[in-house]
Amino acid sequence: MTATSPVGLRELKKQRTYEELQRVALELFAARGFDQVTIEDICADAEVSKTTFYRYFDSKEDVLLGSMHEKLAEMAAALAQRPQSESAIVAVRNAFLEVAAEYQSQRVQRLAVNRIVRGTPSLAARNLEQQTAWENLLREFFVERDGASAPTLSHCVLAANVVASLRTAMEYWLNAGADSDLPTVVDEALRLSVTVPARRGSRSR
Repeated sequence: MTATSPVGLRELKKQRTYEELQRVALELFAARGFDQVTIEDICADAEVSKTTFYRYFDSKEDVLLGSMHEKLAEMAAALAQRPQSESAIVAVRNAFLEVAAEYQSQRVQRLAVNRIVRGTPSLAARNLEQQTAWENLLREFFVERDGASAPTLSHCVLAANVVASLRTAMEYWLNAGADSDLPTVVDEALRLSVTVPARRGSRSR
């Protein structure tokens, strides 16, 4: 399949529309406030129909924070691809370091999203919902890796600690202007919270 094939061009157009909707929405949220912007406003500025909008996002929260279902599916796939030779916690650490590297590449956007979320109390519940979903996913992964039939207290506590560490690492990174290396911050946060071996070549601060 070449880059100029109909399928390739169609996918490229879809990606551009997705990114344009995100860009427009972020600008509107920053200028007016999240609660004052409607899906109709986003569609008008992006010059697309509401039908087109809903092909890409289920809600305006998804434009800002991303689809929770897609994020969970991607992380579940990333965890499933980790080699069995890795312990469960090392597999989780390595999977989340890949996510952190992607966030690092989106520094400007992440800072803008953080400013909007901080100034929008209505988004707090959505953040809590996402954290609970991450915790459930990790707990299930730990149970599966241990070959257990049901989660133990250890599985539950470990999943909760990992999510808390990731949240703290992200907040620390953003509050510091997102100028440091996020994978390193995530790695250090996990090592402070749970028993996980240091990455090769990593140094504690």
